[in-house]
Amino acid sequence: MLKDSLDNYFNLYTNITYIRENIHIENALANDIIYAKPLLDTLEKKRISTDSIKTIFITDKKLSIIELPINKDASYDLKYLIRGLTSSISGNFGIVSTYKLKMESVDNVHFQNLLVKTMRHEIGHLLGLHHCRNDNCLMKSGYDPLIFQNIDYYLCNKCRTMLVSR
Repeated sequence: MLKDSLDNYFNLYTNITYIRENIHIENALANDIIYAKPLLDTLEKKRISTDSIKTIFITDKKLSIIELPINKDASYDLKYLIRGLTSSISGNFGIVSTYKLKMESVDNVHFQNLLVKTMRHEIGHLLGLHHCRNDNCLMKSGYDPLIFQNIDYYLCNKCRTMLVSR
């Protein structure tokens, strides 16, 4: 379902691979947390090859860009966790974690919807799009769970035009 939803949405961009696996790259995983920036930097430096130009990894591990404070409360952790990250705008690699999405979801259907939205957002970055100011655009930054959940699944006209012109 996820691959079909993404392929249908980005039908012009067939050079993207989606890999679902647990990732272990040296210095990227500590205490069941993936530190996204070092992982993506390592992938870019080593030029880890795949069958495509762009690759998004999916993991169920916690994903963060900073070292988490020591605390056992899962709700406390959520503010430090991210849903996904790309190596850079127009980079080659992205990673999406299902951990935070599951914590934000009320049921499996809601989870699937958040996952599709997150994947589409990160693919937008891989294709060269920045965060958008339009409150309904898929590329709107979604740090706040309520804002993220209310963001549309689609690109606004401005972002769509930018994507087509690339």
